[in-house]
Amino acid sequence: MLSAEDNALLTRVEGSAPMGRMLRDCFWIPAVRAARLEQDGQPLRVRLFGENFVAFRATDGRVGFLDEACPHRRASLLLARNKDCALRCVFHGWKIDVSGKVVEVPNEPNHPEAFAARVKVNSYPVREVGGLIWVYLGGWDSPPKFPDLEFTRLPPEQVLITSTIIPCNWVQGVEATLDDGHVNLLHASYVAQLPPEHMKLYLGPPPRYEIEMKPYGFEACAVRELEDGRTWAAMTQFAMPWYCFVSSSGALNGSTARQVFFATPVDDTTLQQWAIFYDTSRPVDAVMAGVKDYDPDNFCPPLGDASNLWGRNNEAFEAGHCTGFVDNLLSEDTAVQLSMGPINDRSREHLCSADRSLATARRVLIQAAREYADGKLPAAAHPDVNWRDISVWTREIGPGEDWRDGRDAWEIVRFIATGLRTQAPSLDRRSRR
Repeated sequence: MLSAEDNALLTRVEGSAPMGRMLRDCFWIPAVRAARLEQDGQPLRVRLFGENFVAFRATDGRVGFLDEACPHRRASLLLARNKDCALRCVFHGWKIDVSGKVVEVPNEPNHPEAFAARVKVNSYPVREVGGLIWVYLGGWDSPPKFPDLEFTRLPPEQVLITSTIIPCNWVQGVEATLDDGHVNLLHASYVAQLPPEHMKLYLGPPPRYEIEMKPYGFEACAVRELEDGRTWAAMTQFAMPWYCFVSSSGALNGSTARQVFFATPVDDTTLQQWAIFYDTSRPVDAVMAGVKDYDPDNFCPPLGDASNLWGRNNEAFEAGHCTGFVDNLLSEDTAVQLSMGPINDRSREHLCSADRSLATARRVLIQAAREYADGKLPAAAHPDVNWRDISVWTREIGPGEDWRDGRDAWEIVRFIATGLRTQAPSLDRRSRR
């Protein structure tokens, strides 16, 4: 369990909270699915770390990411007209381009160009990669190294992007994807539909968990002793600050399908849960990913609250479904996250050995926030960290064999930990806001 103080440090991200400052300064943030932004189309609100922003795609295809409020009277730029590579506020016609430059102030009769030049509008660096718009919200003079993760280098037809907004703290979303031990319990009705050779991975005694630390986070391996004498190892990779690459039972048949989950903070009590399905060798579609009949921007519609058991289908539950959440596999995870409350009180938990992955993630995140507050760069933000080859696998291991052996043959690259305690680079401490 965590102390109440550590739980607050881990979960709070708004304003000057140390965790929020570290996340904003040291990492690029996945903000919005790129396909949602159309040239000269409707601006989109993006809420991150308790602040509201507006994202839009200009006439020439560039993406702008600005504070939502117009700098004049703070009317929302969601109402603005997106045309001629700029947003024009409907209130008084102020026109602001992708870079944040105020190019017209129609209601200023005295030297409008000079007046406009004095107005500051916060514009944030963006990258359009892997079907996502990524934004840098921190205060460094130059953004950190971009995390060129495996899926970001694939063609669009090989990547399927989904997300949903969940009204609870972002760490609850991260922990849900790190908790391998819940699959055979929470998702038992789904597991029962798998082919027999896959189903065996989730039945029988619980796995033992082994952790190996890496500069970007850690590798976690769930080792299962099966009834037929075989031993299977399933790899999970946690890459700071929120990426979780999860192994799939499909890997038993040599599948090149992958999945990565991450939870980004909307505010202290709201997260955006992302689920990315991709295949390194062929196109992927919703049926292959198991998420057919879904809304890519809302894969799990609001479930409710305790008064309706978070939307549980009680008839299905009484009939034998393991949870009663029959419409969407991911709604099972969402329901238990919501049931913990807006911010889980981790000071009252009783963790067991099956919780090693999430306990390690908590420790890594808390340590990074404390180090950054002391002027040290977190290991995962060091420019030498190699993000490119982070991947996962599920495979059989022989008697006396260590799961770490032969990882290179399974496309797992050994990373060399360098600069784990490096002094933070010189930062421009002046707030963008």
